[in-house]
Amino acid sequence: MSAGLICFILTIISGLRYNWTEALAKGTRYECECRLRSHDGAYRDFRVRVVPVREPDGSIREWIGQCWGCDGTQAGAGATRQSEARFRAAVEGSGDAFLLLEGVRDSAGTILDFVCVDANHCWTK
Repeated sequence: MSAGLICFILTIISGLRYNWTEALAKGTRYECECRLRSHDGAYRDFRVRVVPVREPDGSIREWIGQCWGCDGTQAGAGATRQSEARFRAAVEGSGDAFLLLEGVRDSAGTILDFVCVDANHCWTK
């Protein structure tokens, strides 16, 4: 295990450390989102993925990892949830029928048909 990975493990919160320890023991892939200190001293959100590299006999030769910044991911997900909640409230509160359709496409991307994905209470009356 590299010194950088050990440093990473020691600086993350205990729940993530437990999950990493479990992945290490089982030899399974590990992923998490956490806040890490950047080179400029500021903390940022990062996505971390670590996978085992196996020998032909199945034993683990080494672990390789990747870490990339994902600032804004959590904020974007929260904004999407809020937008969906507002949309759902408007649709469900409406006296008009509402039907959400999804296009069924062929391999070339041409829409061939539609499938009902959702409908509000007025549509089902």
